[in-house]
Amino acid sequence: MNFRKNARFFVWLLVSYVLTIHYYGQSSGTPVLESNSIHSSYPEYLVKDNTNNLSQQSTFIAYQEQPDKEIALSDTMKSGDKTELLGAEGKKQKLPWKLKPLNAKTTANSELWKAFQNDQVQLQLDYTSQGIIVRSTTPLQLLDVLKNRKDGIAIELVNPKSYTCGSKEYYTTLGRRTGSSSTNGTVLKPIYKKEFLRDLTKQRQEFEQLQASKARLSGSAKNKKTIDTTTWQPEAVSVLAGAIPQNDSSKTVTANFLLIHKKRIVGVVHYTDICGDLSLRDSLPLTPQLVTTPLDFSSDDKSFSFQIPFARNSISPDHAAMEVVRDTLKNYQIDRILIDAFASIEGIGKMNKQLYQSRADSIVGYLRKYIDHKTTITVQTGENWELFYQQLAQSPNPEWKSWSKTRIKQELQKPRVLKVWEKYLDEQRSASVRLETHLNVRDTLTYVQKYYKAKTAAQAAALQSFYYRQCKAGKLSPNMLFSVRYPETEEYNSLYHNQMMMDYECNRQHWTEEQWINHWHNLQTILTEKDSQTEMQYYAMNFILSEWDFVKSQNYKEKDILKLIQQVTSSDKYKSFETKARSIFYINTLPGYLQAGNYRKVKEGVDFLFTYYTSQSEVVANRNTSLQLANFLIEMEAFKPAIQVLDNYLKKIAFDENIYTQYLKLVSLHPDYQQKRAYTKLLVEASQKLSPAKWCDLFMGDCGINFQVFDDEGLRNLYCEKCAGIGNEAKQKTK
Repeated sequence: MNFRKNARFFVWLLVSYVLTIHYYGQSSGTPVLESNSIHSSYPEYLVKDNTNNLSQQSTFIAYQEQPDKEIALSDTMKSGDKTELLGAEGKKQKLPWKLKPLNAKTTANSELWKAFQNDQVQLQLDYTSQGIIVRSTTPLQLLDVLKNRKDGIAIELVNPKSYTCGSKEYYTTLGRRTGSSSTNGTVLKPIYKKEFLRDLTKQRQEFEQLQASKARLSGSAKNKKTIDTTTWQPEAVSVLAGAIPQNDSSKTVTANFLLIHKKRIVGVVHYTDICGDLSLRDSLPLTPQLVTTPLDFSSDDKSFSFQIPFARNSISPDHAAMEVVRDTLKNYQIDRILIDAFASIEGIGKMNKQLYQSRADSIVGYLRKYIDHKTTITVQTGENWELFYQQLAQSPNPEWKSWSKTRIKQELQKPRVLKVWEKYLDEQRSASVRLETHLNVRDTLTYVQKYYKAKTAAQAAALQSFYYRQCKAGKLSPNMLFSVRYPETEEYNSLYHNQMMMDYECNRQHWTEEQWINHWHNLQTILTEKDSQTEMQYYAMNFILSEWDFVKSQNYKEKDILKLIQQVTSSDKYKSFETKARSIFYINTLPGYLQAGNYRKVKEGVDFLFTYYTSQSEVVANRNTSLQLANFLIEMEAFKPAIQVLDNYLKKIAFDENIYTQYLKLVSLHPDYQQKRAYTKLLVEASQKLSPAKWCDLFMGDCGINFQVFDDEGLRNLYCEKCAGIGNEAKQKTK
């Protein structure tokens, strides 16, 4: 476990009361108790009992090694080396700081030991530039069980070197595992009861000084009886245990607590660093006031007329002319089509008839996407004699007016005459199209941006709601929504407030720092208005909870936030959001409370979050939320609730490797698991449930399971066999 600055640890009992028994040279034959002792093979209960949940701890079969049982040796060692490796029988090992060795009878009667067993006393280790600090968030309970002036706590630093796979030192290092000492490593100077009392006395004095200072400021210092010192309650007690010895690298040791009663060690508590994170997030819904009334477009009928030219002998209409038709019609539905399609008069009758009919069909086909089953189509076709007679007056052959149509056709077959008349004939090759339509907007956004004008507040509300929906669909440019301006009258106030909410939701990712500040100032201005709408108060609450870091940078006070939450959720409309709003408040504030040492508020917030989220079936069933909630609780040093969150998911929903691995790390802290060596069993079972990589990774890195779990030789052998070549946390730390 790396000694990281301000690393957070929490103590639960890792050492059982009735466990593997070893004799110590100092103890005159009295067995010493600790959970992590060496044994030659897996106990019988590892095979018999498959229970692995917290609700059935009593079903675990306790394992108790007999005093006369042989200590198993590695296959690589000779049995004849045993006496030499363990030390001469009867040889006493002097303990530091005049401590006395472990003793089963003293342990059984120790109130300090029982307090740890029952989780009444909690301890943490903080690593600072000053050194290792012992901190208890249950100071009064701790002092209550420290009955004697030589009752206290000592920090034991354990080096991982002997735990590495293949290390012969595993069997020779002095310590509880080999039955050769009551300590496993370097022991820092014990912290006795008076050190804890000294810190609490200092806290009390500082509190009284602060109260006196407040009294002076309020003018009540003349009467000292008005100074209130009765409300002081210690949040925690902290004592500097000392620096890490120079011969122990801060990166290569892990810590234990030695529990001391009258200078005698009565128990050992192991530590591990379970890593969580602060990724838990939640949010309230934004609730802009939308209207369902559609935009009021004009429904006046319109008629359009077009002249469509064709090339000689072609049935395809002129492309540019048809583009004009398309642009005109894109927001209209055609009710009726009237087409007069013509061919020039010089053509042969049968061929001409086929030509002008095909031209009419091609126009109808082009307009097909603008028509439906209600559209009526009227087509007239023929040779364009009407236009021909109009052209005669300006032509070189006005005398043809008296000629027959047959004679005129014959004359136009002559190349010389046809050449002169080609420009007139080209005008005849066309179609006259008349369309009767009604408005039917297809590209609504484009049409609204170009043509729509809101003339009333109701129309403006419909336009705003339309733009908001376009924005949510990702079709609106970032600045379009906020570019709409409303008259500064009371009638339009709600639209202005609504626009602030919509602009935030759609455009905040594009805001500059100045826009953020302006938005916040506008919001504060609205909140100060006596008649500010409840909807805007709700939005302000939502904004504050969602943009916590920004709002805190603007020096907005937490008490004002709580007041706003209470004010908003007192209304019937938003009452259902009260619990969720408070949960988001705690998600934002708890890390700060923990850092400031405000443990009462941390506990209050943790209890609230746990109750709120575990009461919701959709949260319990959601893998990501369950894992995020558990990791958040871990960061808040609330390990029991975190265990329950993960345990509930594994029991009620499904097996998940990521949740199960975090669960395995967490339950290493649970007293019930350690009390009957159930944790070793659980890890063995996990080797069958998890992939080899996942199982081996449990023991790796700063957030892995404490390497002292390998005090259990059977588990160590399994790990060294299963994870050959990977190493473990111990090996990693000694590189």
